[in-house]
Amino acid sequence: MSPKPCPAALRTILRAYKQARRPVAYLATEPVVRQLQGGPGAGGRWVDGVAHRMDLLPPGGPDPGTGGYLRVRPFTAVDQAVSRRAELQAVRLRGG
Repeated sequence: MSPKPCPAALRTILRAYKQARRPVAYLATEPVVRQLQGGPGAGGRWVDGVAHRMDLLPPGGPDPGTGGYLRVRPFTAVDQAVSRRAELQAVRLRGG
């Protein structure tokens, strides 16, 4: 759910999902969603994320969740305590 400072750690997690060959719903904060799905780069061209490079999402943009084993969804906390904890974790990971 939090950004992985080491891309190898994220690739290890994704490799396990790929080998399991089971659908996975990956709920993540916005920084992790961008890490997995990529985003617009220089000149507005799409830069694929880690999940694209591992063939878990189709290249060229975010996957709307219509195919493959991986579904990336933004994490939205409804409970205030969970939301606060997620915010604190994000600040800690940013070094703040």
